[in-house]
Amino acid sequence: MKRILLAISFLVLLTASASAIWVYRDLHTPIHHTKHGQYVEIPRGSSPATVISKLADEGIIKHEWPLTFYLKL
Repeated sequence: MKRILLAISFLVLLTASASAIWVYRDLHTPIHHTKHGQYVEIPRGSSPATVISKLADEGIIKHEWPLTFYLKL
């Protein structure tokens, strides 16, 4: 029983570590996009979710959820 709990704990830790590394790299890797030198208009009073969605639609960020998770953290 101890061996199974140890194995499960190891797998959970490994999965959490791999996910943290992926999120860190996703947030810190520069993205080459077509909006370089242009302004992206964000309406005043927009929620963070709306801003993140707009950035994803414009191709400035690859994935929405790592940035959402970072902002909530």
